[in-house]
Amino acid sequence: MPVYVYAILTGLTALLFFLTGFFVYTRDTRRPLYQRCFIFSTSVSLWSLGYFITLLEMPNYLLNITASRLSHAFGAFIPVTYLHFVWIILKRESKKYLFFWAYLFSGLMFCMSLTPLVVKVLMPKMGLQYYPEWGILYPVYSSLFLIFPGYAQFEMGREILRLKGTERTRLIYFFVALGLAFSGGISLFLLIFNLPFPPYLSVLIILYPPMMAYTILVHKFMDIEIIIKKTLVFTGLFAVVMTIVGVVTTIMQTFLGQFISITPMASTAISVTLTILLYDPARKFLTNATDLFLFQKKESIKVILNRLSQNIITILDIDKLGRIMLSTLEESLRLESGAILLKDESESKYKIQDSFGIKIPPSEEFQKNDPLIQYFLAKKKVLNIEDSIQFNGLPPQLKEKLKQFKAHECLPLFLSEDLIGLLILGKKKSDQEFSPDELDYFPTVASQAAIALSNARSIAIQRKSQIEFAQQSKMAAIGTLSAGISHEVKNPLQIIKSATGFLRLNKKLGLYKEMTKEAYENAVLDIIDKIEASVERANGVIERLSAFAKKPKEIKVEPINLERVAEEVLGLLGSEFEKNSIQVKKDYAKNLPLVLADLHAVEQVILNLLVNAGHAIKEKKNNNGSITIHTESNQKEVEISIQDTGSGIAPENFEKIFDPFFTTKDTSRNTEPDAIKGTGLGLFLVREMVKQYGGRIQVESKVGTGTTFHVFFPVHQGNSKNV
Repeated sequence: MPVYVYAILTGLTALLFFLTGFFVYTRDTRRPLYQRCFIFSTSVSLWSLGYFITLLEMPNYLLNITASRLSHAFGAFIPVTYLHFVWIILKRESKKYLFFWAYLFSGLMFCMSLTPLVVKVLMPKMGLQYYPEWGILYPVYSSLFLIFPGYAQFEMGREILRLKGTERTRLIYFFVALGLAFSGGISLFLLIFNLPFPPYLSVLIILYPPMMAYTILVHKFMDIEIIIKKTLVFTGLFAVVMTIVGVVTTIMQTFLGQFISITPMASTAISVTLTILLYDPARKFLTNATDLFLFQKKESIKVILNRLSQNIITILDIDKLGRIMLSTLEESLRLESGAILLKDESESKYKIQDSFGIKIPPSEEFQKNDPLIQYFLAKKKVLNIEDSIQFNGLPPQLKEKLKQFKAHECLPLFLSEDLIGLLILGKKKSDQEFSPDELDYFPTVASQAAIALSNARSIAIQRKSQIEFAQQSKMAAIGTLSAGISHEVKNPLQIIKSATGFLRLNKKLGLYKEMTKEAYENAVLDIIDKIEASVERANGVIERLSAFAKKPKEIKVEPINLERVAEEVLGLLGSEFEKNSIQVKKDYAKNLPLVLADLHAVEQVILNLLVNAGHAIKEKKNNNGSITIHTESNQKEVEISIQDTGSGIAPENFEKIFDPFFTTKDTSRNTEPDAIKGTGLGLFLVREMVKQYGGRIQVESKVGTGTTFHVFFPVHQGNSKNV
């Protein structure tokens, strides 16, 4: 390694340690941790500075020997200040007498290092012009670097085995950084004792600051990110200056010096000029690079999480919401695993809504008495498993559950006092711990996620229950029409019964004996035709009723002819309307466009409106009541309106008619045949189903005159019109 490169690295070490210690100390001059960090860093910086001066190989021997002895003098405090620094980091009880004698002995070695008893002389060794020759006390001096740092490393190793999570990771980086630094420093002693081993391993000392920087930035050690930012910028500028000086000097002396005569003054002037020209661009570049690669990522994560908390509220599809939530967190935080547990509709257990990176099957259920659920029901706060104090205080059963989920952060999702689910985050792929900013932001994310998941969960339950509700309402409507349906079926059955009885009676009276064979066959065939027609009529009623009453397995969206559906529903209601002297008027538009919806939903809409119209007329006891079905369309919408001449809607009930379970009909167990029964679900389902397919509904009503419901569906684009 060229001597000037070695000198530059040593100078960088001196500057980097000093700046780190200085910025740490000025952040809070009263904190013992920052004070010890400053003292330790300053000791290393002053030791490196003296070593740097000797590596410059200036011709003044007195200057070099003085720099070397001062370097060793300040270096005498490195072992004890390091031990003291580690002692405070480990939060051990203060041992005043131990450190009193340790500092006293180091002070004594400081004084001795200024004499030939430690560094006798400087002499050429292995290509270095000035290198120390050991004095009589040098073995004692060097033993300090084995005893105090060795003890500090031993104590840190014990603590690492005890800790878990963030604190353990921080301490491991600190342990490795200091171990490398002291290994590099100790390697200097070999050549001092004339063992032929080059001192170049001492460059390992410079690894300590960047490793500490990584620990501070990634794992939030000592919470001094801005200090590292300043240190890196200043160190980068120093490196630029030293590189310019080194490169210019090398070019001038090695290459151009062979052809032209260049004085040292000229070489220095060129170096200074280049430094001035490049200083500001270098400063801007280093500042931007530091922001971009070390600090911008944290800000971008906050932006992504903020965007997530805003956007998830608008997603009502529970499956889509879970995927988006986890995929966004996986991408922004670069997670290895994650899962969402959500309370099911029974309110008694929790299921895995969505997950990635875990082996727990989605079908696994977690009852309310599960340790995982019970913990968050009791604590009601985010669990940071990377915090060893929190983790060590958990019950063994809960630890096992969290291990299955590969959990590092658990966010309980509360809505008021109701735990609707859990958001479980695994570790980051980079092995970074979650930052304080992220931990502070997680409760907000949990709150927003809880609201979004609760809304989507309610919609999912509502959609799942919609078929059940619609079926209940449909069957209730059919119940009110039972008399008419019975009439529809009984009439053809009566015809069949009469025809067969008439055939049997004629045979018993011998009326067929006087007929010719041809006349007899014609008479029998005529009766058979009546029986077949009646069977077809009854079968048609039963098929329509069965198809209408049949519970759909799923919602199926398809092009629908509104008029055809209205006719099929009227086929079921016809007898009921005839029984109550209700006239049905039809005002269908020609070439009405199709609409895109679910057939069962449209049947339900028209059925409920027609049944309500019939009830309103029956309630008014209007012997000349009528229902008018009207259809029309424009380029965007198809309208079907149902107008009745019934009792109308009272003003105080007008705003409530679409509320679920609101009804003015009889909800008791009244068995009177004329009692108009209701569930309060009909109009609620009508509005929800119309809205589901992009439609709208309007109501006009006047008490004593009647009510008109206008239902609008969007025109199905790209389909032919009704014919």
